[in-house]
Formats: sequence, structure tokens, C-alpha cells
Amino acid sequence: MNVLLGLVLLSLSSLIGFAIFNKSRKSAAFLQDFELFLNLFENDINYTRSPMKQFINLNIDKFHNEFRGVLSTFNQNQKLNHEALYEFSFISTFFSSIGYSDAKTQLLSIRQARANLSSFKNKIEQKQVKGEMSFKLGAIVGVGLFIIVL
Repeated sequence: MNVLLGLVLLSLSSLIGFAIFNKSRKSAAFLQDFELFLNLFENDINYTRSPMKQFINLNIDKFHNEFRGVLSTFNQNQKLNHEALYEFSFISTFFSSIGYSDAKTQLLSIRQARANLSSFKNKIEQKQVKGEMSFKLGAIVGVGLFIIVL
């Protein structure tokens, strides 16, 4: 019985640590996808100037699932309502300003988004380090609780 309780505590604390780690990892991947989107979009504006829906449909496979959801919602002209956008409000501001103006204005929006992105990347890197420590700490606490219960 004690072994079972110890294993449950070990699993639970490791799971909590992994959940914190996974959230920080998803935020980092979301920002990397946004940075890739900015690069691809800037190249498209400078060279091909394809319509926004066509650009998104052509490039949507290059991104992770969370960012794909944002792009498909944007492509369907629906309101952007994604969990990651609450954390990064500048991204929803960026998406509300693109596709409706001239190339020069859109390139300016890309530069502003990159400036905001660089400040958020530092914060996310710090969160990612804390997330990795949380995962390790969760496992260590779980092992400690397992030993105590035994």
C-alpha cells in the first residue's frame, strides 16, 4: 500500500513538473513559429506579393499546431481567440494590421513585431529555464516523497 501511495506521489509531482515545462516549451515554439512567419511574410512582400490567404495556405505546414490554429483562424476571417495570444498580445495586434494596407506599411508592422518579439524571447528563455528546473524539481520531490512514504 505504501509503495502504491509513493508511486502515485512520484507520478503526480513529476506530472506537475512536466506540465510547467511543457507550457514554457510551447510558448517558445509559438514564438519561433511567429518569427518564421515574419521572415516568410517579409520575403513574400518583397518578392511575390501573393494574396494573404494564398500565402498562408502555401506556408501553413511549416508551423507547429498552435500557430497553425492561429493562421487558419486568421485565414477564415474569424476573430483570433487563441490561448497563446493572451500571453503575446502584440501578435494579435500584428495580425489585425496585416493584409489590408500597402507593402510599406506591412513591412513597418513586421519591424515593430520583431522589436516586440525580441523582448518577449528573453522572457520566454528565462521561463523555459525555470520550466526545465520545475520538471527536475518535480521528479526530485516525487522521489523524496516516495522515500518518505516507504
